[in-house]
Amino acid sequence: MFGGADRTGVLDETWIWDGKTWRRQSLIASPAPRQSPVMAFDPESRRIILYGGNTCPSPKPDEPIGCEYQKNSTALTDTWAWDGHGWSQLAGPPGPQVRDFGGNEIGATADETRRQLILVAHGVTDPDPSAETWIFHDGRWRQLHPLHAPWFFNFDGPAFDPTSGRVVIGNPPGPHIDCGTDPKCKPYAVPAAMWAWTGSDWQELSSSPKLPFSFDSLVSTAHGLMLVGDSEQFQWNGSTWDAGRALPWGYPPLRTGWAVAYDAASRTVLVYGGRFLSRNHLFGDLLSWDGRQWETLGPSPSSPSPVGPLASCTVNEALAGEDYGPDSYAISFIEPLRGPCHLAITVQFTLIGADGASLPVAGNPSLVRLDKDLTYESRTTRVRFTIAGSCRLVEGDLGRFTIGEWQLSEPVFGMGPCDGPAQPLSVASSVATVTI
Repeated sequence: MFGGADRTGVLDETWIWDGKTWRRQSLIASPAPRQSPVMAFDPESRRIILYGGNTCPSPKPDEPIGCEYQKNSTALTDTWAWDGHGWSQLAGPPGPQVRDFGGNEIGATADETRRQLILVAHGVTDPDPSAETWIFHDGRWRQLHPLHAPWFFNFDGPAFDPTSGRVVIGNPPGPHIDCGTDPKCKPYAVPAAMWAWTGSDWQELSSSPKLPFSFDSLVSTAHGLMLVGDSEQFQWNGSTWDAGRALPWGYPPLRTGWAVAYDAASRTVLVYGGRFLSRNHLFGDLLSWDGRQWETLGPSPSSPSPVGPLASCTVNEALAGEDYGPDSYAISFIEPLRGPCHLAITVQFTLIGADGASLPVAGNPSLVRLDKDLTYESRTTRVRFTIAGSCRLVEGDLGRFTIGEWQLSEPVFGMGPCDGPAQPLSVASSVATVTI
């Protein structure tokens, strides 16, 4: 395993998994720090080939980790080889010019049938919406020009399928391009499809594929292909996909950016690390799939709980978003990108009339005090405001949250005119601390 990113920036670390532990390698030379390089085994030279990746400046404390969030990210085009003992840079022409190494727009695998490394990529210089096909031969990259090719939108793979002896790529159902009034544009949609490499061309398979539209990883195992998605896993028997099953992090997907590979020595699929949604909480665990169940092999969280008192949260940093219903109002607070903090605030909820004045109803305004650590391990806390004494709110009335100098106002709606004596109306609102 090479590279990646954490709070310090992109990494140049090389690690080896020996079946029990990770061991970092002490090397004289190695590729420059980067994230998401392409790595695959080359059967011809019996070395691991590394190509490209993204590099970017270190994130500021209040910025998300990773080059995918940096506007000045740079795509690299150098090629390195790992012989089991060290890295050596290879000369020769560069490989494909790739827009993004972080998404499902580039991949490589060993074609065990033809004893060559094959790479498929979304080339930035080609207007054709088909993916480019490259092979690594005699220590250099060479582009092929097959008559047919998978679409370059978020393809899964390539990966070698031992059940059929072919390199396979999956195209999930992709976007529909509507050109509008542009006469130069050609509208098209990306259908779900499976493709197999014949050695000179890509052949679309006739089976009905089951591919979720997400960022997935197609993995070659001794028993066939396995698709590890954002929340489900699927097995390919050479012609069809099975019904799938949930991944250990469940649904909705709570982990992104992980790395996956097949360990032939233990005959298991390994998934390492990742991040919690788009936040800066990083995982450092290693999960193993033996064909029957998942097991955690290396529980090493890379974002440990802080020791000692936390610094105070800044409300604008900790505020994640708002979620409203017709009679329920909420503010969500989340662990900020710079890390855990302590939230100590007073929240005021006020019903405001159309004239801008506070409505003269019982319990208006209401105050609540929040005193809580915002950390990854925290759970949701909900506090209710109840304001009673009016049977109808009219158009133009507002519900307003006030936290220091920060304010948020949203229209509120009543329950229609009163029949008979006035009945009290309870407007229930909540302030939620949602820390992920």
